Amino acid sequence: MLYLLALSHYLTTHIPVLDRLYPKYEIFREQQITDIFSPEQLQNAVQLNAFKLETTLCMNDGSGNFTVSPIPVEAQFSPVYAAETGDFNGDDNPDILLGGNLHNVKPEVGRYDASYGTFLAGDGKGGFSSVPVRVSGLHFNGEIRDIMEIVMPTGKVIVASQSNGPVQVFKAIAQ
Repeated sequence: MLYLLALSHYLTTHIPVLDRLYPKYEIFREQQITDIFSPEQLQNAVQLNAFKLETTLCMNDGSGNFTVSPIPVEAQFSPVYAAETGDFNGDDNPDILLGGNLHNVKPEVGRYDASYGTFLAGDGKGGFSSVPVRVSGLHFNGEIRDIMEIVMPTGKVIVASQSNGPVQVFKAIAQ
């Protein structure tokens, strides 16, 4: 059984003829997609499929070939919109900082705001493990859209910018 994710008022705004067929939520709520649209309409519909929705690491071997690797579950708590790589813990291995979240969404799906940033420490062999906030000291708030490491006269800092919010600055983990 296939049901629509769109609520009645959203769908009828875009397809006004449906407003006459489904004037009340009670009528609409039990309808399957095949109740609302004819087989001919569905046959001509564009169907898009997504098979991998998780945040994934794609490593380039330098020759244009990529290896796809899973990353820790902590990077899956919310959509990722910002990433920065570098040696953030001073062990000479590349690490990854991730930030994200999305607040401006339809009420029926809820906000995507379960991430306070993710620090993934690299092992130098392509593997990454999540470093807890209590160890890293990084705790990003809001919808993070960019992360940068900046060298200041007093040392390195991590700067995280957010959508419609203040810039956040953290002392770098390793100095």
